Amino acid sequence: MRLKAFHSARRRAIVAVTVLTVLATVTLGGAAGPYEEPADRPVAQTLPPELAKSVYHTVKDPIAADGYMLHFNVNSTFGPYEVTGIGALRKLVRELYAIGELQKIKGTEAWAKQVKDSATSPLQFTYKMITSPVDTLSGVPKGLYKGAEAVYTSATTERDPSQDSRTATLLLQSGKKREYAANLGVDPYSSNALLQKELNSVGWAAALGSWTVTAASAPISGVASTVISVTKMGDAVGDYLKAEGPSDLRARNDKRLTEMGITAAVIQKYLDHKAFTPRHDTVITEALAGLDGVRGRQVFLEAALKAEDEVDANLYMTMAQILRGYHLGVSRLTEIREMSGLLIAQSQGGAAMIPFPLDYGVWRQAGDHLSDRVKAGYAAQGFNGKFEIWVTGKVSPSAKQGYAAKNITIVEEAGRRIEILD
Repeated sequence: MRLKAFHSARRRAIVAVTVLTVLATVTLGGAAGPYEEPADRPVAQTLPPELAKSVYHTVKDPIAADGYMLHFNVNSTFGPYEVTGIGALRKLVRELYAIGELQKIKGTEAWAKQVKDSATSPLQFTYKMITSPVDTLSGVPKGLYKGAEAVYTSATTERDPSQDSRTATLLLQSGKKREYAANLGVDPYSSNALLQKELNSVGWAAALGSWTVTAASAPISGVASTVISVTKMGDAVGDYLKAEGPSDLRARNDKRLTEMGITAAVIQKYLDHKAFTPRHDTVITEALAGLDGVRGRQVFLEAALKAEDEVDANLYMTMAQILRGYHLGVSRLTEIREMSGLLIAQSQGGAAMIPFPLDYGVWRQAGDHLSDRVKAGYAAQGFNGKFEIWVTGKVSPSAKQGYAAKNITIVEEAGRRIEILD
């Protein structure tokens, strides 16, 4: 069930699911009044220069705010974009840079020669793939988990001697595409259709084998390099995404989740969930794997099944990483519970920790009342009566004051203290 007012406020952007609307109200709460209404925010006071503008994009001023997330309208060299959340904006900036670099490659003499050669290749189907690539091939829809080879095989009714070669070439294309994505610091399973087309195009060209322009020829640099999250887990996930296709990632995640004691039914629902890409699945799985000895990891995945879209998937991915970072670097967690739509983790240190991915929270009456209910109803072994809310962004001065009055600690900009991948 949604909070109608919040639902209406987000009509101009992406609608979130129950848990996210509840998160919004709690995060925006505090002691009794005066309450605040969300207000649009100026770009100059909200974003660092590299996110506000680059050679490829400009964020429109002002930025729409709903009291929880920020909604960005972006003018770019490649067309308009709308994204929700600062993390999603950082990801978009990297993707726009990658599109620009890939298009530069396609303007070289080497590229022109490769396209010409592909027209006379025994595998002539690659010419069309290079010049008119589809925007999804190696894994944006969840139905492609069997691997890119299944896409081609299922669409082919004729068997001939070249079939095996075609399948092998497609497998190679998928790997080359992932190499380019890794080197450019972007998600090979991104929902950005233009990025997918450009990655697929150069992937096909590289798969023919005679092209000398490799992924190493397009290194990350400039503005894009300043908005990349460099973390140990990020390196590990990046290696998995580069080396393994969708079916291999699924098998890896299935095995890891099974080892945690998650039931087979929940694992299947999660890995089949359309809101989560293979990258979402992998980051969340690795984050939960870091919660060694913590009860309730299945509770987290069951909550994540409520996700409806990419915005929701991003937020659950961030919540999992906050839990992991807190567990490994702040205080060991013992159990994760869901209460009134909230995920609450009990720490050995005594405090109850609530992970909150938000951009900017303000003071709301609904949050005031709900935070009181949570305080009154929560009980766990070792709980000392104190709550910590870890947020990825900031809250207003009024919200800070209200939380302090309730003996609730807000930790802002959690990503400065723990590893969080966008």
